[in-house]
Amino acid sequence: MQYTKISLRVAIIAAQISVASCSDKSPPFETQPPTAAEFLTYSCSGCHHSANTHIPDYRALDFEALKDALHGYKSDIDGQTVMHRIMRGYTDDEIDLIANYLGVAP
Repeated sequence: MQYTKISLRVAIIAAQISVASCSDKSPPFETQPPTAAEFLTYSCSGCHHSANTHIPDYRALDFEALKDALHGYKSDIDGQTVMHRIMRGYTDDEIDLIANYLGVAP
């Protein structure tokens, strides 16, 4: 019970500080909020970038090849790599969004 009161007080104080620090003149984001595709791809560049020579750079693939590869990772039931596990967490529509956002137009 006492922890609940302390947690509630902390939450109220944090909300008050948050509201007090907001100004009508400043937008809620420095830039536009991320699109769904941008949000879904945030984790990709952690491994897939030009400086990492051991993992392919997705920017080298056109969007059709990337889409096929990502769907292949998802559908390979026996696949045990990190990519297989990651792709199983996405819907087919989300994989299409990722491929269309990251893939290079031919």
